[in-house]
Amino acid sequence: MGVPQMTPRYAYAWYRLLHDAGANAVRLHASIYPSFYHDMADEMGVKLAPHSPYFGPGLLATLQLMSLRDDGTFVEVFYMKRAACLWGGRVNTDANGTVAVPEGPGLGYEPDKEILERYRVA
Repeated sequence: MGVPQMTPRYAYAWYRLLHDAGANAVRLHASIYPSFYHDMADEMGVKLAPHSPYFGPGLLATLQLMSLRDDGTFVEVFYMKRAACLWGGRVNTDANGTVAVPEGPGLGYEPDKEILERYRVA
């Protein structure tokens, strides 16, 4: 994403285009957008669904971010069979496709030290 996309003017034009096309939701790529993208989405009634197919700290950060939003109902979870999970399987989706937001300090979960040791590269 280049510099022009990081301006409020660009964000407004983009959301206006979505609105005029009848769209009411957008999937932002990752969670790196400036806060005015989130604020403007709220002002224009656009729901956000971040493109966040993460499985490490990025997923925890995205869950935290979206838990603070009124429209935080959609989070993309990268589905794959993992040999191990840093978070002890606590970020796996349930049968309904939901995942709990971590409630601990920082990102919410501490990495499993046994998993870190098992996969450590010296």
